[in-house]
Amino acid sequence: MAPFLEEKDLEEMIQQYGFQEDMRSLAAFAPFLSKEYLEKIAQNCELSGNLRDLGSLAPFLSSEAMDSIVERIIETGEVEECTGLYPFLSHEALKKLADYLMREQGPQSLQTLLPFL
Repeated sequence: MAPFLEEKDLEEMIQQYGFQEDMRSLAAFAPFLSKEYLEKIAQNCELSGNLRDLGSLAPFLSSEAMDSIVERIIETGEVEECTGLYPFLSHEALKKLADYLMREQGPQSLQTLLPFL
């Protein structure tokens, strides 16, 4: 039904039934939701520390939202758990992650990031 509903109606249903906390279920609805709504959910994930769960929403988030997520990843040090986000990051965000990894873990830690630089 999602393709036939208005964004606002779908967002209300998702909120009412608690899907916004289940990223796997929410990912199925993501193409039919507004960027603003998805970014609000992403921000809630950032604040609650559930950065790993954002991989399924990454293709639908703006580069600004993704940059904010990268800042949070660096702050928390959860870089290894968020490799699924790498394909959706801007060059600047990837560079920040690379700098962080080099500084904190050395050159061997760049293996998973190198294909995206």
